[in-house]
Amino acid sequence: MTSFYLSFADETKFLGAAVVDADNFLSAMTKINIVGINPGGEVLCFEMPEECDEQSMERNRLYSKEELRARGMKSLKEYDDSEYVQR
Repeated sequence: MTSFYLSFADETKFLGAAVVDADNFLSAMTKINIVGINPGGEVLCFEMPEECDEQSMERNRLYSKEELRARGMKSLKEYDDSEYVQR
């Protein structure tokens, strides 16, 4: 299984983010719905990079913006181009 990071937002605000272990994007979305933590809106989903400390993220729960910031995470708009990792 792979760890997926899912970030939810609507047109005006961030709605939350979660980490789930799944086989692919569709099974990650299914798991989010089964455990009842899909806040709606649009979703951005990607595999957690190996170098990311994913073990510190509890699975199958919705994190608020404040909880993510307390873990040192930033929003995409807060990164500049030099901080993106190319693979």
